[in-house]
Amino acid sequence: MGFAKGEASGYLHLLDRLRQFARGWAHPNKPTFAGVGTGQLTQVSATAATVAETWTLTCTAAAVNGGTFSVVGSVSGAQANATVGVAYANAFLSFLLTDGATDFQVGDAFTAVVQAPLAAADRWVEDRWVAGPPAELIMHGPGAGADAIYVGVTTYFDAGADYYNWKLQGFTGYQPAMAFGAQPGAILDRTPHVPLWQNAIPYWFMVSARRLLVVAKVSTVYEACYLGFLQPYATPNQYPYPLLIGGSLAFLGAEPAATSTAWRWSATPVEHRLPFEPGTQSNITSLEDQMCAVRLRNPAGAWRGFASLVSSAYIAGTLTGGNPANSPPTAANTTLRGNLIWPGCSKTTGFNVRQAMDGSPILQPIVLCSSDEAPNPDGVSLIGELEGCYALSGAGVATEDLVQIGGVDHLVVPNVFRTTRYDFFAVRLG
Repeated sequence: MGFAKGEASGYLHLLDRLRQFARGWAHPNKPTFAGVGTGQLTQVSATAATVAETWTLTCTAAAVNGGTFSVVGSVSGAQANATVGVAYANAFLSFLLTDGATDFQVGDAFTAVVQAPLAAADRWVEDRWVAGPPAELIMHGPGAGADAIYVGVTTYFDAGADYYNWKLQGFTGYQPAMAFGAQPGAILDRTPHVPLWQNAIPYWFMVSARRLLVVAKVSTVYEACYLGFLQPYATPNQYPYPLLIGGSLAFLGAEPAATSTAWRWSATPVEHRLPFEPGTQSNITSLEDQMCAVRLRNPAGAWRGFASLVSSAYIAGTLTGGNPANSPPTAANTTLRGNLIWPGCSKTTGFNVRQAMDGSPILQPIVLCSSDEAPNPDGVSLIGELEGCYALSGAGVATEDLVQIGGVDHLVVPNVFRTTRYDFFAVRLG
């Protein structure tokens, strides 16, 4: 699995950076700066020819509301100069230097480290890329080698309502002549979304041969998406295509919505939650289509919705109030209703477990399960878990902490804007 951390200049740039990293291009990390000027180095992107090296951009000529920078790679050497305010591209790198309130001075310098690309076995194939807006990205991952795991992202925005979002999809194949939403096996209605914006977005990419996982920071909130296979509790013959598409905002109605501010990153409805503990306003008593931010393709080829909450009630024991049952997912057939994600659906069971004897947090898998509550057509089952995603108690941890388990770092993230001890999760970075 590969990991990359950086900062995108907006929702479209974020998608382009994910595309580049997943397909196996070297990845520019967030630049650092030393100097006087307050301008920015933005829209940094790699090319297929980019190699792992350090780029240094140094102001060689200052100017009012401008300036000239040398561009030197530690491997690629000196390239053509860059001018503030003019989009720049060479064979290895593209970017835009912007002016700030304080002009750049001679000697001001940006440094951008480009990390090595993904291992060949983890690289995804790009099937469609439209830069947009609206952008369209369709890729497929190799899985175990003989797999082809098809996922997609398209974008939409409303400048007046200040939302700039991703709309997520999953497919069973790719046809070049077909529209994005009409690809084979697509989710036909109520697709998951990710609320973003058109400003700086710090991000973390975790890419394996089986799935793409993104965590993005928008202002002070955290968004996420999971695109690819979950780890099923079944053999490949029993469950050959366990495709999960998870975002951090459930479908809210026809787009553009009449109350379009509900699609913004700052909205606070129950539907705006990470895919590790999603919520919905629908009554999830079956595996039928629901307004859920997590959709799973079942063995029969139908897309099912999963959630941990209905309105403000946790889906355990009761849908309408009272104390949630504290049963583990092994009791899903008697204590839980509908299509559930544990431990979030029981709220207290997993999150009351605090620390191991050595003081380290205890990470618990994010498990999809379903009950035998009528009219559930699929019956009770423990379905599988999200790869590299865990629940942990918020006691003793803070947002963006790194928790090391078995020598591997895990990033701690909150549930969008929520910070109770029930609202923290960890994603594996290696």
